[in-house]
This record gives sequence, C-alpha cells and structure tokens, in this order.
Amino acid sequence: AVEVSYETPNEEEETGEPTLFSAGTAEEMIDRIREAEVFSVLLREFVRKRNCRMIGIGGLDAAGEPRFTERFSEYLGQAGQKTMIIHMSDYRNPPEVVAEIPDPIEGVLFNSYNYWKLIRLVLDPLRLDKSLHVSVNCLDPDADSYDIHREYDADEDTVVLIEGSILFRQPVLEYLDAKVFLEIDFLESIKRGLDREDYKYDTEILKKYKELFIPVQQRYKHDYRPEDICDIRIDYGNINRPVIAEIRDVPS
Repeated sequence: AVEVSYETPNEEEETGEPTLFSAGTAEEMIDRIREAEVFSVLLREFVRKRNCRMIGIGGLDAAGEPRFTERFSEYLGQAGQKTMIIHMSDYRNPPEVVAEIPDPIEGVLFNSYNYWKLIRLVLDPLRLDKSLHVSVNCLDPDADSYDIHREYDADEDTVVLIEGSILFRQPVLEYLDAKVFLEIDFLESIKRGLDREDYKYDTEILKKYKELFIPVQQRYKHDYRPEDICDIRIDYGNINRPVIAEIRDVPS
C-alpha cells in the first residue's frame, strides 16, 4: 500500500494538518489525490471563503451522494472542521403517503420525503438557534416503523452536509448556503442503482427504473434545473475520481 500526505489548503494556517490516506495501487493513489483536490476546493471556496454553513449535495438517483458526503465529511474532519450529515433517505415517507398522489411520477417527486418533519425538527432549529442537539426517529422502510434514531449534534461552527436526490427544490432549497451537484447520465444512474441494490438480474427492478425512477429524475431536471442553479457542478461519471466541471462565482 502507498501512503499519501496531501496538504489541505488553509489560507490562515489554522491547523496545518495534512490529510493522510493510503492506496493499494498507483491508480488508486491517483484517484485519492484527485478526490482530495476536489474536496480542497470545496473547503477553500465554500467553507472558508464563502462561509457556507449548510451545504447541499445532490444528484440523480444513485449518483453516489452518500459516499461523496461521507468522504467529504472525513476530509473536513482531518482539516479540523466539525461536520454533521443529514441523509434525506432518513426522512422518507411510507409508500401509502407517496401513493396519495395518483400519478406515480408526481407521487415520488413530491411525496417521497417528509420535508416538513426535517424542517421542523432540524433545519429551523439550526437556522434560529445556530445549534442543535436532538434525536429524531426516522422510518425504517424494511420494518415499516420509526425505529431508526438519528442523533444530531451541531454548534455554530459546524458545517452541515445534506445529501439526497431531488434535493434542489423547495422547501429545502432556501436553507442551503451552497449546492453541490454530482453529475452522471441516466444510464449510469440505472447501473449504479442496480449495483447498489444487487438487482443486476432482476427484470422487474430494471423495469421500475425505466418506467418510474428515471422519468422522475427527468422531470426533476426539466422542472428544477439542478445543474443550472447549483454553485458547483462535479463530473461524477467515475465515482472514484470526481472532477470539477464548473464552479460559479457569488452573484454580485
């Protein structure tokens, strides 16, 4: 294994601590360096320069938002920055709530998540009190009960990372100080979705992706233009080696 020391850019030299990681091969080492370069830009541009406290990380279904968010959080921690992660999947509605909207595409687009629970218990307290120390009961879709308990701990110096698909729309959009869009194409979305669920040979799941999940994402992209309203667009076609495709200046 190869161990790499990569200095996190810090204009004020607050910690001076390098980010250390290991890689098994030269190819993996290059992947980790390229990933660290993307994270360093996010740290410098959005956390330090723009002082963003709440950062949204979104993409198409199965783009890899949880993986990217966890790794970015780890990077920030090594740089001395406290973080808290919010997974939108923890706020999924049960199927019967999604089905309250007769059109299945609109049901998934508008009723997949309990946005108001997230806002009431997490986002509003963070905005108003600048801190949060709470446990939230979340839905376990397998058990169809609220048996998952998420502990949130944040103070005024914590960077909050919110990840999920169909994220860059109201009512959550107004809470985000910065929006990171992970860009993949629809074929890659299907491939990663099937890999994630280990459904490679399940024709019914593949049919559901083609007839429901992908149309939902197409509607989301058409109506809300996440790649246009984001602050930074990242090519995530290679999940091991993200590349910054575009970064937008702060509106004057």
